[in-house]
Amino acid sequence: MAKTDSEISVKFPTIQQCESKGREDQTVVSDMDGTLLVGRSSFPYFALVAFEVGGISRLLFLVLASPLAGFLYYIVSESLGIRVLVFATFVGVKMPDIEYVARAVLPKFYSSDLHPDTWRVLSSCGKRCVITANPRIMVEVYLKEYLGVDMVIGTEICTYKGRATGFVNEDGVLVGDNKAKALQKAFDSTFTPHIGIGDRKSDFPFMNLCKESYIVRPEPSVKPMSQDKLPKRIVFHDGRLVQKPGPLMALMIILWIPVGFLLACLRIAVGSLLPMPLVYYAFWALGVRIKVKGNPPPPAQKSTGQTSVLFICSHRTLLDPIFLSTALGRPIPAVTYSLSRLSEIISPIKTVRLSRDRATDANMINKLLKEGDLVICPEGTTCREPFLLRFSALFAELTNELVPVAMSNKMSMFHGTTARGWKGMDPFYFFMNPSPAYEVNFLNKCPYDLTCKAGKSSHDVANYIQRTIAATLSYECTYFTRKDKYKALAGNDGTVPTKSGIARSVDKEIKPWILKLTTNSSSASIDPTRVIQISWHPRAFIYRNFLTKEECDHLISLAKDDLVKSKVADIETGGSIESEVRTSSGMFLLKAQDEVVANVEARIAAWTFLPEENGEAIQILHYELGQKYEPHYDFFKDKINQEIGGHRVATVLMYLSDVEKGGETVFPISEAAESQPNKGDDWSDCAKRGYAVKPRKGDALLFFSLHPNATTDSFSLHGSCPVIEGEKWSATKWIHVRSFDSLPSTDECVDLDPGCAPWAAAGECLDNPLYMVGSEGFGSSGHIWNNRLNTPASSGGEPPATTAHGIENSQHRRFQFDEVSNVATPIVGMETNKNAYAATPSSRSKSKPPSCSCIAIFGRCAKTPAN
Repeated sequence: MAKTDSEISVKFPTIQQCESKGREDQTVVSDMDGTLLVGRSSFPYFALVAFEVGGISRLLFLVLASPLAGFLYYIVSESLGIRVLVFATFVGVKMPDIEYVARAVLPKFYSSDLHPDTWRVLSSCGKRCVITANPRIMVEVYLKEYLGVDMVIGTEICTYKGRATGFVNEDGVLVGDNKAKALQKAFDSTFTPHIGIGDRKSDFPFMNLCKESYIVRPEPSVKPMSQDKLPKRIVFHDGRLVQKPGPLMALMIILWIPVGFLLACLRIAVGSLLPMPLVYYAFWALGVRIKVKGNPPPPAQKSTGQTSVLFICSHRTLLDPIFLSTALGRPIPAVTYSLSRLSEIISPIKTVRLSRDRATDANMINKLLKEGDLVICPEGTTCREPFLLRFSALFAELTNELVPVAMSNKMSMFHGTTARGWKGMDPFYFFMNPSPAYEVNFLNKCPYDLTCKAGKSSHDVANYIQRTIAATLSYECTYFTRKDKYKALAGNDGTVPTKSGIARSVDKEIKPWILKLTTNSSSASIDPTRVIQISWHPRAFIYRNFLTKEECDHLISLAKDDLVKSKVADIETGGSIESEVRTSSGMFLLKAQDEVVANVEARIAAWTFLPEENGEAIQILHYELGQKYEPHYDFFKDKINQEIGGHRVATVLMYLSDVEKGGETVFPISEAAESQPNKGDDWSDCAKRGYAVKPRKGDALLFFSLHPNATTDSFSLHGSCPVIEGEKWSATKWIHVRSFDSLPSTDECVDLDPGCAPWAAAGECLDNPLYMVGSEGFGSSGHIWNNRLNTPASSGGEPPATTAHGIENSQHRRFQFDEVSNVATPIVGMETNKNAYAATPSSRSKSKPPSCSCIAIFGRCAKTPAN
């Protein structure tokens, strides 16, 4: 092997030497095992498929065949070794079963093994191709949906009547020359890929076809990418195995299952037959670890009129209520949405199924609460990752005696949940782990002033408890539901029934959890599984990878040559001065300026469910070292800015670059601030003063400035923290309650801002005509509304400099607004004042006509002379 590595290092440079900048228009071709993935062996993934589609017998068959596969692979031929693995894994298996494992099981394990250097290069290229000896059916879903790979070339397996035969097609296994031939077949003969990446000699033939080639050498020090840096985080996944099974682990699983099943039966019998006060100690004796935190309330005393308690649990497995009862030392009845008949029979506590009919379930829960304490898991289904699903609010309407319970567990070998298999086996698989563990953390009872009794809505109560539990567990809140989970994991069978009863074909490229929405101008698709709810006060959500890397770079390229320094107006002279309140630079794009901008705007409309015409043009902002934006509101307090489009109801903030440190978006008074885990040294001091969001290239932050009843939300106060290391690029889209494209109709040519006269006197009409008067080419940029020329304008604190693509006319800063004088005075400092706001004036508005001095000086209005 040392000789091979030496030969490799001489022939090709290493992946660390590959420059990733400026590759947006280039094509990269990468191998998978040992290249895109840190691990060099594909056996663990074959083992995962074998166990999930065929259980212990199929896994045993694969393990017995693995010595032969290894001998052939290393001594005779790589192709023969892989053929043995393919046959042992797939022979006789239904194709839909393989597809399910590829969609619901394998992505979790692939994501935990992503090579950081290879991904750096792969993600920098405009077109991505992966060529692999693995069966294409195993890897394609992960590569395309989680890594954004454009083309996947893999070994094709043969089928017969919907089942895999275990053989590969005539092109053979894609190694060596077969890999080079497949690449030439996939690309036009006149096209040469720019970059080729591999890790072994059998990759050389296809690497030699590329203009540049780089080798990924096996280095034990290389660690896979951390979960928080993945291009798309895994929220839902299925499968029984916790760890990726290498040959030795697979053998251990096979040997352990008979023993583990007997141990699980013993543990279940002990839990079902012994009195509950003894179960805790029996579990410890049998290797089940239970850790109890907090101070649980005593049992309700009906004789004294004490009200029963409703325990609100996070949901990790069906055993959550049982371990809660074990921690309390007394059986607590449980209501649940999903329960098998076998689980009901062996349960040591009373279990009641919910019907998902609101009235029926409410009556059932009320009846049980009259009998005593009760436990409920309002998520409705389990989630294995550190996320909490949306809490059903029904429980909050039924009682004010609410005790949150943060449940977490640890399993070393088997998952105790499944979305596709027989749920009756869930308890057995959990107890088959050598030493499973549960932590039950009783939190403080929900304060009465935060319950429905105090006037809070049931949704507010449910969200408060969700955030409280999430903060305890260091989990993230989401608004995913049970339906989202099963749509993501179950996939689509390719047909849907029509009214006539005849099944019609469904485009397989439209995934079941992708929402394809049509707006006025185009069609856009959004993926709800990438969205995470971070706060309800204000309503705020993060969409992971909302923009592609290429879209981010394109938006920056449109703006970087036309940036102007952000300024504010001098209250005394009306001139333009710099301010410490906002120190960034930026500019406005035109609406639908090009195809990329139009697609982004359509996607925003699809995500927010707000029409495109309600949005302003996108503003690009650039923050350099130390630059910031003090906390402010996006809604308006003056009437002028509300006349066109009304209030800003929502803001979409898109991060166009990563920031090494600082530059966070902070919500200083958000109720979610207390639920955010403690921030370490990688956060700025500014970010530690509220709920903060780190800028991550491609992510988008959506928050609402108005409540659903259209009143302003004071919790929407937000700011941009100073950049400490690096630089920050962002794009902002403000969305109004009404159409922002509809212009006022008038025969008069009028000034739209009281500042027109002093600005004109200062010479702005001549120095800055596009802003002051507008033009036919920039209908949304001028400050003055000129009906004859159809030039709408913006209202704001100053007349900023013009640019090639628009006007930097909107200065977010904090004001004290005088309703009588109609003057907004900047407020310096971070303190919050009910009359303070910092809404960037919209890109056009209308006010009472004080004078037409600006227009008269510039000579663009003949109807109304200057005063």
